[in-house]
Amino acid sequence: MDNIVITFCVPSYNRAEKTLMTVESILKCPRDDIEVVVTDNCSPDDTIEKLGSISDPRLHIRVNRENIGAPANFLESLKFGSGKYKFVILSRETIISDKIPDLIAFLNKKNFSLVYCGEDDQDRENEIFVSKSDAIKHFGYRDLHPTGYIFNNKMLMDILKDVDLKECSSKYRNFPHEFLAVELALKGNAAFYNKRIRVRVDEKYMKESKSAFSDSERKVWFFPEEQIAQFKLYLAHLSRLDISNKMKSKIVGRCYLSKLVCSTYSYKSRMADKIICNHYNIAEKNITRSEMFYYSSKLKETAKEEIRKNNIPINVLIKAEIALSKPIVLLYPLLSKVKHCIFKH
Repeated sequence: MDNIVITFCVPSYNRAEKTLMTVESILKCPRDDIEVVVTDNCSPDDTIEKLGSISDPRLHIRVNRENIGAPANFLESLKFGSGKYKFVILSRETIISDKIPDLIAFLNKKNFSLVYCGEDDQDRENEIFVSKSDAIKHFGYRDLHPTGYIFNNKMLMDILKDVDLKECSSKYRNFPHEFLAVELALKGNAAFYNKRIRVRVDEKYMKESKSAFSDSERKVWFFPEEQIAQFKLYLAHLSRLDISNKMKSKIVGRCYLSKLVCSTYSYKSRMADKIICNHYNIAEKNITRSEMFYYSSKLKETAKEEIRKNNIPINVLIKAEIALSKPIVLLYPLLSKVKHCIFKH
C-alpha cells in the first residue's frame, strides 16, 4: 500500500504475552496509514497463536524457517513492510498510540533519513540535523537502545540489499542498528523526536523474565569483552566513512570514553544488580578496582592497535585520552560530575 507512513517492525522471540502487548499498543491507533510487521524467530512458545487472535488487516506476521539469531532477526524484521519509514520496537515494549498522529505529522515535514524517539517522561523540542556532519555527531555509534529508531525505508533498503545475514554477527555483533544509523546519518536530515511515544520495559518484567540475548558461552552484551569487540567493529566501520579526519578523531574519542566507562563502572554496577543478573542468567559479582584497571588496559591496547591498523587519524587530545585510561577510571566518580565540560569533544 502506497499510503503507509510507518511500518512498525517487531522482531520477536519467545515473548508471547509481551509481543501481544506490543502489537496491541500500536494497533489501538485507528489510522490506516500505519502497519505492524512481526518477524518471529521460531519461538517455542505460543507467540504465533496469540498474534493469530488479532483480527486487523494492518498486522502482518512472518515466521523464520529457522532461528537465525537475534542480530540477524533484527535485520530481517526491517526487510518487510511498505511504509515510508520503518520504526523499530522490540517485542517487550509499548507505544503510546494517541501520540502516533503527532509523530506522523513530524515525519511528513521532511524527507528524513533517520529519526530517533527518546524515552523522556517530559516532552522537549524536537531537534533536526540537516548537515551530515551534525547528524553523524549525534548518531555516530551512540549505543542507543534499538527501540525508537526510525529508518527511511528506501534508503534503508539500499543498505540492506548488500547485507548477508549469515555474516551479521561477525560484521555487526550485537548492535546492527548502530551501523545502519551511521550510514543513514551521513545522508543528512536526521532528527531526534523528543516527544514521549514509547514506553521501555519495566522493573517487573526484568524480575519475572529471562533474556534470550546471550550466546551459548553466556557472553552478555554489557560484558567488557563484548564492549571491546564492538568498539573494534566501530573503528573498522568508521575508517571507511566519507567524513573529515577531524570528525573521525572526535568520534574515536567519544566512543573510547563511552566504552571505557561501559567496561568498568557500568559493568561493575550491572554485575552488582540482582535484577539484571537474574534477567541475564548470570551470577552477581563484585567487580574490583583491579579488574576495572585490567579491562581499561585491554581497551587501551585494543584502541591503539585498531587505530593503527585502520589508519584512523586522531589528534593529540584523543591520544592523551587513551594514554590516560587508568587515571580516568580512577578519577571517574569525580570527573563524571563535570563530564559535560571534560568529555565534550
